[in-house]
Amino acid sequence: QTERAPCTQRAPSMYWTSSAPVFESLLLEVAQTLPLTARQMLVIRCQTPAEGSAVLCEIEALFAQRNMEAPLYWHMLNAHCALVATATFSMPCYWVGESVLGAVDGVYSTTPGWQQLREAVRVEYDPRIVSAAELYDLALHSGFTARENAPIVEVDSFNGCGDGLVFRTVHCTERKVYLQRCFGARMMNRLLPTQATRLNSLSHSTRPTDSQLSKFLCVAQLSLR
Repeated sequence: QTERAPCTQRAPSMYWTSSAPVFESLLLEVAQTLPLTARQMLVIRCQTPAEGSAVLCEIEALFAQRNMEAPLYWHMLNAHCALVATATFSMPCYWVGESVLGAVDGVYSTTPGWQQLREAVRVEYDPRIVSAAELYDLALHSGFTARENAPIVEVDSFNGCGDGLVFRTVHCTERKVYLQRCFGARMMNRLLPTQATRLNSLSHSTRPTDSQLSKFLCVAQLSLR
């Protein structure tokens, strides 16, 4: 019986830790065109998902008041306050798994790893955008196998795939490989998880065009390509 984990919410101040510099750079760019308050500029310090989401919605409303369309990367920021569910799938190649699953609307992040001696991908998604049934159907149609959401063990070195009932992440050089091949690890480290996930999928077969990149990246990020 495959476990479908319940939706969970994480405090933005915890979830944004590794992405704080990226998030702040996006806020600074938005602040060049919108009159953000000190409270809005400190959204990253919000302690609850509801509080963080409320502040982001305030900023998004400013775009509407000025008849401006919020850039796509701005909508991605709200993923950090979203109601998140997780799912795990095994497949012959987790590089392909990340590419396929990361292209699904509502999927916020993909993490490649090993589970029970099989290559696998852990997915975080918003069930309000893509239902569990839709995600599982797409995965199964792609030849993937649903797995139990086992505890995650972070791996920082090449030390094998393990054989216990855990999800063992892979070394950073094995993550988002299509993105890294196109733009290098430096670019990946300057993106939010949602941006990296989506651009990795776009980079699977060919290098994304400037038009595609401009939909997902801010000006400062585009300068790194």
